[in-house]
Amino acid sequence: MNLPKDLLVVSLLLHIFIASVFAEKASSDTVLTVLRPSFSNLDRSEGDLVWKLFENELTQLNFTVVDRERLNQALDELSLQEDGITNRSISRIGHLIGSDYFIETGVAKLGAKKLATVRVIDIQTSRTLGDSFVVGADTSPLDVIEPLAKKTVKLLERLGAFSVSAEEASFVAPELSAALSGKRFAVVIPEEHLPNPIPDPAAETKIISRLLALGFKVSDLSDQSVSNLAENNNRVSRLLTEAARSADVDLLVIGEAVSETAGRLRDFVRTQGRVEIRIIEVASGEILYAGSVTRGHTSTSALSAGKQALEKSADILTSEFLAELSAQFQ
Repeated sequence: MNLPKDLLVVSLLLHIFIASVFAEKASSDTVLTVLRPSFSNLDRSEGDLVWKLFENELTQLNFTVVDRERLNQALDELSLQEDGITNRSISRIGHLIGSDYFIETGVAKLGAKKLATVRVIDIQTSRTLGDSFVVGADTSPLDVIEPLAKKTVKLLERLGAFSVSAEEASFVAPELSAALSGKRFAVVIPEEHLPNPIPDPAAETKIISRLLALGFKVSDLSDQSVSNLAENNNRVSRLLTEAARSADVDLLVIGEAVSETAGRLRDFVRTQGRVEIRIIEVASGEILYAGSVTRGHTSTSALSAGKQALEKSADILTSEFLAELSAQFQ
């Protein structure tokens, strides 16, 4: 089977366009599953080829794409190969294979028109966003690719697929520096992978690395005992605030991080990691921000997967609280 010339051109242009949009945003921590595309003008073999090309391109753009074999294993596990994937099964499949987002795209005939659609599903929250647009039946496929790719990017952005990375610090630092000029942070977030504590907390380390990358000063309060934070939250919070005040800290980031095994598929372990934080203005004792995020990760090691899940959650929280603090101090 030879790929039709016009389809080949469209596929290549799609890859080039997505590369230009995703290049500065893609993160290897974001795991995507691309479901079989639906194109009314393609037979199954042609659609499979486009599917594979699209997956390869996402991988080259620094996304992690779940391989088809693992997807098929999950479908077999849930006996969905014949019945197909339904909305109710998507979340469970996502947890089994370690995916963060499912992406569905398609182009279908709509009377004398063509309807291009895209749907993105957040596995953690089951939140689903979709978009579509209508073009004329004779519209060149070249005119459909760019708006379809743009809508895909916007849906992923709205679902929180991208966060401000260290590489993007040069674009964000001036605004944050003006709003939070001279502020010193301290970050204390003990964590555990149930039922065991985790040494070298991943969430705490991730937040500190993000703050340092943006040029902020961060004090180390590791000498303070926080092992009983969950048991006596108020007391430890007061002790840490006093320690932060002695260290000339302006903003104290305090919280907890917990991960646990969520499922297994063959040799892979799926974990869920939840990070909860509060940011306290040390001088006044006022809580300026409170938030939590849950994300998942899959690996052959439960401990490794747990730390990766907590890093993802912490990364998203950092972007959220920096934006919130920036707005408050402007």
